[in-house]
Amino acid sequence: MIILITRIFIVLFFCAIGLVFKEDVFSKELPRIPKPKKASFSNMSIFVDAETKVIAAEELKKQFPDAFQSLENVLKELPSITKNSSTADESLKKQLPDVFQSFENVLKGLLSVKKNYSIIVKILSNEDKSLLKGDIASALLHREAYWIDISKESIKVIGTDSFGVLCGITTLEKILHERKGKVYQGSVLDWPDHRIRALHLVLSRWGSIPTS
Repeated sequence: MIILITRIFIVLFFCAIGLVFKEDVFSKELPRIPKPKKASFSNMSIFVDAETKVIAAEELKKQFPDAFQSLENVLKELPSITKNSSTADESLKKQLPDVFQSFENVLKGLLSVKKNYSIIVKILSNEDKSLLKGDIASALLHREAYWIDISKESIKVIGTDSFGVLCGITTLEKILHERKGKVYQGSVLDWPDHRIRALHLVLSRWGSIPTS
């Protein structure tokens, strides 16, 4: 009986590895959003789950309530990995405590999920400016620019102004939605090329405009 249970756990272990590293499902390529100007990622992945908290100033949340609510909705759709663990009969766990503990440790390591993980959203401060260098500092000189920093501690969305923050959380929302919560450690930088974004519609091409 014990040998059978051990074999089952071995099979589950390899299934977990297959799900986590199935690159044809979870690619490091960004989804079409359209693509930001600069994005670089490592091979270390992070799973953002439904327990992830969004931390932002109340002024930002009041300015863009729909955007923050949409991000919260995407998070709620993700599985609560930090709460879930292997379920089994308590008698089996008592018989094989080391096997169960080892299996849960492997799952936590593969999923790279940290309790109390958070998404920090804010406008670039003077203190931030003094710490940033290179491409990040240059990118955040633009109006409406944003920087998404994904690490094992947290995800930071920093905008040069409130509209930069809006674009940043919108991009992050789409990334989380497309990848089902699996993201890679790294950063995303983007900014607009033009000060004014305009849309020109030539209505006469589709017929005359009614006057009454």
